[in-house]
Amino acid sequence: MRTTLFALVTLSLVTVGCGGKPKGPSLTVIAPSADKEEAPKVDVKPNGPKLAAIGQIASIRERPDHAAKPLGYLRLGEAVARSEKPVPGDKCPDGWYGVYPRGFVCAGEEASLDLGHKIIRALGVRPDLSKPMPYTYGFVRANASLYHQVPTVKDMEKFEFAVKGHLKSYEKNKERWNRVEQAGANHVPLDPQGHAKVAAKDTVPPPPQPELDNLFGNLEDGETPWWLRGRRQIPNVSTYKSPEYAVFAGKVYRHAGLAVVGSFTADERAGHRKFTVLLDGRLIGEDKIKPHYASPFHGIALDGSVPFPFAMIRRDDAYNFQPDEQSRWKRLEKMTFRDIVPLTGNVKKFATTKYYETKDGRWLRYDQISVFETPEPPKRFDYKTAKWVDVSIWQQTLVLYEGERPVYATLVSTGVDGMGDPETTKSTIRGEFRIDYKHVTATMDADDPESRFELRDVPWVQYFERGYALHAAYWHDDFGRPRSHGCINLAPIDARKVFFWTDPPLPEHWHAVRSSEPMGQGSWVRVRG
Repeated sequence: MRTTLFALVTLSLVTVGCGGKPKGPSLTVIAPSADKEEAPKVDVKPNGPKLAAIGQIASIRERPDHAAKPLGYLRLGEAVARSEKPVPGDKCPDGWYGVYPRGFVCAGEEASLDLGHKIIRALGVRPDLSKPMPYTYGFVRANASLYHQVPTVKDMEKFEFAVKGHLKSYEKNKERWNRVEQAGANHVPLDPQGHAKVAAKDTVPPPPQPELDNLFGNLEDGETPWWLRGRRQIPNVSTYKSPEYAVFAGKVYRHAGLAVVGSFTADERAGHRKFTVLLDGRLIGEDKIKPHYASPFHGIALDGSVPFPFAMIRRDDAYNFQPDEQSRWKRLEKMTFRDIVPLTGNVKKFATTKYYETKDGRWLRYDQISVFETPEPPKRFDYKTAKWVDVSIWQQTLVLYEGERPVYATLVSTGVDGMGDPETTKSTIRGEFRIDYKHVTATMDADDPESRFELRDVPWVQYFERGYALHAAYWHDDFGRPRSHGCINLAPIDARKVFFWTDPPLPEHWHAVRSSEPMGQGSWVRVRG
């Protein structure tokens, strides 16, 4: 029932989970050097020479020492300004370099001074930080095998169950199977502050249907990329370890979420099947995944036009009510899903059901709405001068505060077991915490056999206590109801807004940053009932 959090610095791909005490090493617990040696002073100009990650991550350390505390990391293909010359430090193949704005990276297995390195040329797709979904994503529609090399027809028949029948069905149904029914997160226009330019209740028109011969973007005009012609010409950077000559590279299961580089059509040895390259360099038949755009839902900026208290309609079958002279509640008009409704603050209870009065004199049922109102103040920190996040489990709401002023409000999904014990159930931990580690994306999975899932490159992950995090959920649109394994799920637009609003700020070109003295302390997160 718990998820596993693996150590950031010991895996080539960051794998994380939601829940209580991690079974593996902590993401932030690193064995630092016993001494208090200060980091050497280096002059790194923001427009100077660069260093780029060639592993799935390249750790950025507080000092040029593998045992020094991590400040963050780069992701494969991300390049950051570096010092012109290496600095003295712990053993490192090609030397330690200072990076902008601070910290040190070891050049060698994880990073290179060669910005044209073959791994970067092949897989160096950088996240688009201007978008709620920073990569191109897809969902696995049928259990699939992954490959290191372009497989032959015989290989596919060996490693994929009933592949001939599947390919035949796909050819017949691909237009229907890839049809887009609604707009996604990246289709919603945003202002420079990350706020949606449309109301949460408004429906954004669906985008044009995807081109069936260009679902994920074609690599090298759709032909087999240079590094996959003949034998694979770049090393394996995925977490699936196998010999260099191996074809098979593991499996993914239906409903897994994947981020991709692009697609290509293989030659006659592979039956001219089209393959999609994942961010870790493995291949999957394009026919096994469907483009995914995530929920277009979002919250609202609180500019004074909608003062507390107000409600957001969280059910699509919600109505307003009016009591008659016998105190019977008469159902009136159907409410608009996710509309904002100002409240008076008056509450009535009939039997076991609470009703909230709207400013137009109608009443709303408590179980059809989420209520935003001024909460009890936090206790562990000076909230009047802090930037902080307030999450209500009962209401399934999140509000950003600058001191006493609320500036943004939205719906979330906390742990599916509500107010249960976080140590034994899928409930969200309660209390006041500081954001610890922020990741542009990280991969999430679970060790619960009853709820197996794998969701790669989950966007905008912010850990605040052990395995508990704020993060985007691109796999559902059920915000306003408990849903998660313990983390706090946000729609991608909201998750991006919160990520760039909280501290510590993410340095340019970094993929993750850790709360620390050099980088700044994390914002406070208060989770309550």
